[in-house]
Amino acid sequence: MPYRRRSVGYGLGALALVGGFSNLVAAPSPDHVFATWSLGPAIAAVAILWRDRIAWSLIAALAAGASYFIVDRPWDVAVLGGVGSGLLTWWGAGLVRGPDGLVLRDEPDLQRLLRATLLTGLAAGLLGLAMEVVWGRDLSGLMPFSFAITTAASVLALVPLVAGLPEHAALAGRHERVAQWSVVVVLTGTAVLPAGPQQLALFLLLPALGWGASRLTPRHAMGQLYGCLLVLAVSTYVEVGALQELAELYRPGGKAIGLGLIGFALLAAVVSVTVVVRTNEEIHRAAEVERQRDLVQQVLDATTGVAIIGSDDAGTITHFNVGAERLLGWSADEVLGRPRSLLHPDGVLEPLVATGLGAGGAGLQVQLVRRDREVRTHLMAVARLQDSDGRAHGHLTTSEDITEVVETNHLLTQALERQRQLDEAKDAFVSSVSHELRTPLTSIVGNLEMVEDGDYGEVVPPLSSAVERVARNSRRLLALVDDLLLLSQIEKQGMVGDGVVDLTTVLRGVCDRARSQYPAAEVVCDLPGEPVMVPGRANELGRALEHLVVNAVKFSPEHPGARVHLVRGAQDVTVEVVDDGIGIPDEEQSVVFERFARGHAATLREIQGAGLGLTIVADVIGRHRGALSMTSAEGVGSTFVVVLPLGGGDALEPGGVGDEHVAVPVGAGRA
Repeated sequence: MPYRRRSVGYGLGALALVGGFSNLVAAPSPDHVFATWSLGPAIAAVAILWRDRIAWSLIAALAAGASYFIVDRPWDVAVLGGVGSGLLTWWGAGLVRGPDGLVLRDEPDLQRLLRATLLTGLAAGLLGLAMEVVWGRDLSGLMPFSFAITTAASVLALVPLVAGLPEHAALAGRHERVAQWSVVVVLTGTAVLPAGPQQLALFLLLPALGWGASRLTPRHAMGQLYGCLLVLAVSTYVEVGALQELAELYRPGGKAIGLGLIGFALLAAVVSVTVVVRTNEEIHRAAEVERQRDLVQQVLDATTGVAIIGSDDAGTITHFNVGAERLLGWSADEVLGRPRSLLHPDGVLEPLVATGLGAGGAGLQVQLVRRDREVRTHLMAVARLQDSDGRAHGHLTTSEDITEVVETNHLLTQALERQRQLDEAKDAFVSSVSHELRTPLTSIVGNLEMVEDGDYGEVVPPLSSAVERVARNSRRLLALVDDLLLLSQIEKQGMVGDGVVDLTTVLRGVCDRARSQYPAAEVVCDLPGEPVMVPGRANELGRALEHLVVNAVKFSPEHPGARVHLVRGAQDVTVEVVDDGIGIPDEEQSVVFERFARGHAATLREIQGAGLGLTIVADVIGRHRGALSMTSAEGVGSTFVVVLPLGGGDALEPGGVGDEHVAVPVGAGRA
């Protein structure tokens, strides 16, 4: 505890000792208000010197008991008064002291002080009653009342003087302060005059003190209160002024004047202390509101990319932030107080404002007019403004200028539409050309086969080799046309339906055709003996799997061949096509499934192909709700894995086929 604070506590303790004894000596009767031990200073002292509260409470008890005994109170009354004063001092100090010590800054502190004042006053009244009963003298019955009101007044008037009061500057200006002090001085002086309007001045002094408590600094307000009470106490001692006149009027005999002084002190202290604390809270509340308003204003001003516009229920603009100034070209001074229709003369915003559409959602596109009359597209949200009671008092709109975004999206939409039309035209052209080519190519290939078979007569050896080359290239061209037609059909047909096909039979035919096309290749097919049914179309699955097997043979020039494995699982079937060929470099693996993709090694080695095979495989497997993956290493070989759902009752559990089988993106699991 700071030294100055402890000094105040010691001073209050000394005041309690000296003042208590002097009051007892000066009191004209035992039940006079001056005859009450000074509990207020003692309680305040112990509240400050809290660590030594037991010692100071004992000192207060001994001093009170000794004082009562010295002024000729019976020993039992003196003991009771001493013990009671000590206990009241210790208990009252605990009541007025808060968690942060002896402070008086906010509403909880004020409530604690008022509660302590009431409780200590009641306890002192009970002590006075007990002393009066023990004494047994024929007193007037005022001792309990005198003890109660004197203790309450001393606590309420003295504790704020030494407590940690709020600290804030005076709200009143210099002229108002001079006027307020002048009023208090004049009223105080009038109240202690021997004659005149003393009583009126005394009554008017309370609102004047309240005026000071609300407009002066807390220290000055409390000092003003104690100054007035000191002047009134002196006038009461010399028996002049308003309190003396009231005492003689209502209760002649001298005892009422002390009660009047204490009552006025208690009332004045309640008014001044309450107003000081409430004023401090209002100041802090206003300061907090100001800080919050400044923070909100700073946030609004910093939001330069968003137009934030507030309006009242009449449609008058009440707020226009920096973002709105930048986006719409108006300054806040030009639009504040003007109708909201200034920014949207077509009235399109009024229905949105009335319903609060766009608030908390994706927003709505509206047209706003800039100062230069340019119409801009904004993405806007509208929210209703409400007060603390939930009453609406206006609207707040937030919007961003998306004119360029809208224009860009429109251009992109047009470009995509043109691209779609071009793709459709291209597909139609390819399909048409493919159909037109397939008929003559089929005729050419058929006639060449008849020539090779000797249907048109014997073919001499020099001519037979030429016919064989023409037939081989014609078949290549026909296969390319068939691939183009298959791609076109796949895109139009979509996912496969409910039809099923025996995958074992399909793979057996694929392997047979590969052996026939490449007699020197070693094509090994590891197939089960029983049918394996999968949902799909036989021609499409056959073409896709044939591309995998033929590619395995073509891209294994040193040891042409392929190994095909069919493994049936509980819910699906797996097909593996493995080769020991040239493999695919890592940098090319991400594009091998694209149309017309040709690897660098294939080009150098002049391996025939148009780059459509793996594209067809990926499309067919995907539309059959299957998954396709690949692992490959350059110079080692490649492995393609196809996983298809079982169908036709072959799945171990019902429901294992259908939409639950989602095609995994091509290349998943690729090394």
